[in-house]
Amino acid sequence: SIIPSLNTLSLNSANASHIGRVCTTWGHYHWKTFDGDFFQLASTCNHVLASQCKQSYENFNIQMRRKTVNNIPTISNIIMKLDGSVVELSRNSVIVNGKK
Repeated sequence: SIIPSLNTLSLNSANASHIGRVCTTWGHYHWKTFDGDFFQLASTCNHVLASQCKQSYENFNIQMRRKTVNNIPTISNIIMKLDGSVVELSRNSVIVNGKK
C-alpha cells in the first residue's frame, strides 16, 4: 500500500493549527474533512479529496481510490490534476499525462 493502515487513532496528537486546513484519511476508512469533522466511509469508490472552488473541477483536483487487501483497506492510487496535467501514483508506478 502507498500509505499503511493504522490500527489506532489518537486525536490528542492532532495539531490544532491544522484543523480546518487539512483533509486526511487513514486506517479502516477514517476521514477528517477540511472543516474538522471526523467520519467513517467504508468505500472503495473513487473519492475527490480536494478540488478548485468556483472554477472548473478539471483545473485542480486530488482523487483517491481504496482497495481491500487481506480484508485491510489500503490506498490503491492517487490522481492529481493541475491545469491540464495529470499525475497518477500507485504502488508500482508514477504516470504523468499517460506516460510512465
